Amino acid sequence: MNSKWLLIFITLAFSQASFSSCGTYLLRAQVLMKDGFSSLVINPGTRSEINLKVEFSESSKLSPYIGRLIETKGKIEEKMDHTRGVVASLGPISPLAPDPLSQSKGTKMELLKKEDCK
Repeated sequence: MNSKWLLIFITLAFSQASFSSCGTYLLRAQVLMKDGFSSLVINPGTRSEINLKVEFSESSKLSPYIGRLIETKGKIEEKMDHTRGVVASLGPISPLAPDPLSQSKGTKMELLKKEDCK
């Protein structure tokens, strides 16, 4: 029983630390319009959905990809709430084919370089 709780604690601690850090991320996400802003959505339609608003100056880059799955590098400069954040800048964007059999629908958020938050 104790090992089960230890495993749960380690998993939660690791997941919280990696998604609340500032830095550069590899993002495989679905592009959606939410509240009038372009957003990158990780794990869409699940209880672990992560919504990343894109700064207004960068949102025009996402216009051709609304409703599609993309891969890009994004820089997050402010500390994230666990399910929400703001992407300050985007790298080159590549469209992806969705994976309908994957529970995360082919989305992913991976920390590449950790940086200090503003």
